[in-house]
Amino acid sequence: MENPLLAGSFLLFDATLFTMPVEIFEHAPFTFVGPRERITFEGIRDYYHRAFSAAYGAINAAGAQPAGAAIGFYFQPPGTEFDLAAAFPVADARNVDPALVHHFPGARVAKTVHQGSYDGLPQAWERFVADLTQRGETPGNMSWEEYVTMPQPGGDPEALITHLFCTLS
Repeated sequence: MENPLLAGSFLLFDATLFTMPVEIFEHAPFTFVGPRERITFEGIRDYYHRAFSAAYGAINAAGAQPAGAAIGFYFQPPGTEFDLAAAFPVADARNVDPALVHHFPGARVAKTVHQGSYDGLPQAWERFVADLTQRGETPGNMSWEEYVTMPQPGGDPEALITHLFCTLS
C-alpha cells in the first residue's frame, strides 16, 4: 500500500538510506489562525505570502498576538493539491473571524528538524515519512511545518530551521 504522504511526491533518492532524529510524543491541542485553501504546488509560494499577511492582519485586528512561530498546517496528505492553512498559533481567538480559526485536537505526533532552504522541504518530508515507516509507525492525515526561523533579505537560506510534525495513526 502506498504511503499517502508520499503520493504525488518526486522521489529523487532512496529515502530508506537516511534516518533522521525523530521525537514521538503526545502533542497538546492548539488553536491557529489563517486562511485555509486548496493550493497546487506551483501556487504555494504566492499563497504563503498572501495567507501569512492575512493571518497576521486578522490576529492584529482582533487585538491578539501570535503565540508561536508561523506554521503551514496540512489537513490531509498532499496529492495534486495541498489542503493548507498558512497560520499562526494563538492563545485567544475569541475576536478573530471564525472562518480563519482552526483547532488541532491534540494527538500522538512525530517531530523532526529540517535545516536548510525551503526548497529542500519535499525531500525532508520524504526522508521523515520513510524513517517513520521503517520504525513501524503509520503517518496520520494531518501534518505541519513550524517555521522556527524566517527568511531574511540577504540571509543564508541554509540557516533556516523548520520543525516537521506528522500525526501518527
